[in-house]
Amino acid sequence: MVGLSRSGIYARIQAGTFPSPIKMGHSSGWIEAEVQAWSESQIAGTRNTTSR
Repeated sequence: MVGLSRSGIYARIQAGTFPSPIKMGHSSGWIEAEVQAWSESQIAGTRNTTSR
């Protein structure tokens, strides 16, 4: 969904720049709305810093 490797996702979680997963038994998952909000903020950040 976000095009990041597993290690890339967990590195961003450690840095506080990606939503934390929730535990579901032995697995982890993310709340879709939080990941979508993160994705939208990444897009907005590239749009706001690009000079034309």
